[in-house]
Amino acid sequence: MNPSGVTNQAAHVYLITVMRRNHTLLIMALILGSSACTDVKQTEEYQDLLSVKEQLEKELHTQTQQNKEIIRFVTQIEDNLAAVREREMGIVNVKNEPGMNQSDRVTLIVAEIGTYFEENRSLLRKLEDRVKSRDKKNADLLKLVAIQRRLIEEKEAQISTLLQTINQLNGQLENTMLVKNEEIEAHKQELSQVKDKLTKTEVRQATAYYRAGSRKELLKKGVIIKEGGVLGMGKSVTVSNKLNPETFVPLDIRSTREIDLGDSDKQQLVSVHPRNTYYFEKTSNGATYLKIKDPNQFWSISKYLVVVVD
Repeated sequence: MNPSGVTNQAAHVYLITVMRRNHTLLIMALILGSSACTDVKQTEEYQDLLSVKEQLEKELHTQTQQNKEIIRFVTQIEDNLAAVREREMGIVNVKNEPGMNQSDRVTLIVAEIGTYFEENRSLLRKLEDRVKSRDKKNADLLKLVAIQRRLIEEKEAQISTLLQTINQLNGQLENTMLVKNEEIEAHKQELSQVKDKLTKTEVRQATAYYRAGSRKELLKKGVIIKEGGVLGMGKSVTVSNKLNPETFVPLDIRSTREIDLGDSDKQQLVSVHPRNTYYFEKTSNGATYLKIKDPNQFWSISKYLVVVVD
């Protein structure tokens, strides 16, 4: 059985008891007056009883108003506790609510619960004051106050325990998120390093080098060497096997389709490249260009291009 419902019933019973007592006194007064004389209203006894009746009615009215106010306080406290229970379930179910951030939603609900608790404490103080200010103390009303206090304190304790649990879970979640964020950051750094390596590898694989010059110049720089022949005669030139990339011009084979060889009449590729992947073209202004038809095939044998121009 709901204890607050019992105490409300006790308040009503007390009110009815007082009213019955006053009516009984009034009936006794009328009987006494009627047995004394015909003009009973003129007697001193009647006037005394009438004064008592008026005093009792005034007391009854005052007590009735006080009882109504007490009942109103109790009802409001119970309504607030019901609202707190509803908000309590809202905290439990907040993870299922879409849209609003869960932490923000819990903070909002806790603020609402705090407002209800503050209002209940104020109502409880008023209820205690009304009961204590009565001329005649009533055990049921005092019990009612005690029950309301106990209900409020129990609910505050339950909410406090729930919030402690939520805070612990939030702490665990924050720690978990911190670890996950650190793992994600580590993975990002690892991925970035891999991407850098891949980019460098891709750039390295797409980089080729070329050097153009006269036979004498290229021999002097050690870019090409003479080999073969008999007694110094009939030697041919070939690319040195000790090339220094810093003495060459780098280029991107993915985007380079022609190389300017300047104003030259003769061109000879010393480095090895498939013959059908390139050709020479002389423009109207006298410049000669090495045109690359198929970059992948052209650079498939060597990434070093050496051209003798005269």
